[in-house]
Amino acid sequence: MGVDGEKILLQYLKDRGGYASLSEFRQKSALQLLVEKGLVRVVRQYRNRDQPNAWFVELVYP
Repeated sequence: MGVDGEKILLQYLKDRGGYASLSEFRQKSALQLLVEKGLVRVVRQYRNRDQPNAWFVELVYP
């Protein structure tokens, strides 16, 4: 997704108080990079009919 995608995703999380549910594939690809950089932590993952493969994440503040 690239640097712009990472910035957009970080802003998305900040706008929601640092916690959000993500389920779109392109969000997950950026999310993976943010997790590797230690900026975001995956709190939990779950599957159900309403939000298949949703990831609940939160920002990791330095």
